[in-house]
Amino acid sequence: MAEAYEVGGASFERPGVTGEGVHVAVVDTGIFIGHPGFGDRVTRGLNFEFTELQQNGPITAEQWDSYAESTGDSAFNDEIGHGTHVAGIIGGSGDGAHVTYDELAGIAPGVTFTAMRIGAPHNGVVEDVGFEENVIAAYDYMVRHADLGFDVANNSIGLLPTEPSCSLLGLGPIFGAEGCFGLGEPTDFDAARAVVQAAYDAGTSVVFSSGNDGPEFGTIGEGPEGLPDVITVGASCKPSATLSGCTEDGALVGSFSSRGNEDGSGPQVDVIAPGVQILSATSPSILVPLTNCEDTVEPGYHCLSGTSMAAPHVAGVAALLIEANPEITPKQIHDCIAGTAVDQLTTGFDPTTGHGLVDTRAALHCSHQLTAAGVDEPAPETEPTSLPATGGGLALFGLLSLAGAAAFRRS
Repeated sequence: MAEAYEVGGASFERPGVTGEGVHVAVVDTGIFIGHPGFGDRVTRGLNFEFTELQQNGPITAEQWDSYAESTGDSAFNDEIGHGTHVAGIIGGSGDGAHVTYDELAGIAPGVTFTAMRIGAPHNGVVEDVGFEENVIAAYDYMVRHADLGFDVANNSIGLLPTEPSCSLLGLGPIFGAEGCFGLGEPTDFDAARAVVQAAYDAGTSVVFSSGNDGPEFGTIGEGPEGLPDVITVGASCKPSATLSGCTEDGALVGSFSSRGNEDGSGPQVDVIAPGVQILSATSPSILVPLTNCEDTVEPGYHCLSGTSMAAPHVAGVAALLIEANPEITPKQIHDCIAGTAVDQLTTGFDPTTGHGLVDTRAALHCSHQLTAAGVDEPAPETEPTSLPATGGGLALFGLLSLAGAAAFRRS
């Protein structure tokens, strides 16, 4: 049965599912487990930020695993704050705020999390040192440990085309031309795409942010976010808001949100979801002073903007679909979410909004139809009724600032 509550004089209903029993991997900077919004639902921490691991020749999978698991407690700290914010959008409870906790609850406040830390303040955020390898190692772990049941993986991240050079970091004099851990080399997008595809093939629904390189067309990167099986998410604004940084073309798409190629070729956005001024959980971190909601003060919560905030909305919806229909496949999740999105801009698919604005209830109806009919291809017929933009349950808007989101790549 749906749960009703009021926000700002308007009444909203949550669906009768919370994501309970669904396991979400947050591939990010960690999740601060001291935040009351997560309770005991962050059940595992794995550290793939391998700066401290000495690479003296080939390293076996067992050595990677041992390091990731033995240093996993670091994934429960999140000194950056990005991963905690993302996790709050997916499935925070909203506890700890002044307002009614339902108003700040995430899309799927019943999920359990694994915090897969791939970035830390000293490495893998601005410098991009080893970031590509961290992502690949995290997904390789996911594939080899499929028995742990990674149902959904959220990725509010992006890979730079080239690792920065030693001279850029001022490290050349220290390591010499042949050193600096191989920096300056082109990113191996093929390897990253292959291992993410393998996770999808093993049964994980994979969600990526499209990037923050808009508003030009053709600005989605060459990494896993462009895979056809990945759900690629652009950022929308709340339809009732008029904000700096939001286009005035009817869809209110974040001007920063990366677009696909105008001719429809190459990587494209699948759907859009709220990504401007999203109020969600924070950790004691470097992002706290960068909050976008200057007129909103909630203990343990702050606002950020970016496609980083849009992707977890969709990851939360995927979790709801899995609880509603445990037999649903990643392909069916992709098709239900894309096929029920509320069309924006021109009729049909477009490179700015993809199939349109994600519609939670319509996607759930699609999932239920699959259960009833036992068919592979969803064909829902329902009136669009999108849930409110949440951060969890609400998006509170003010002046747009990308400073926080931009600190963690383009996503």
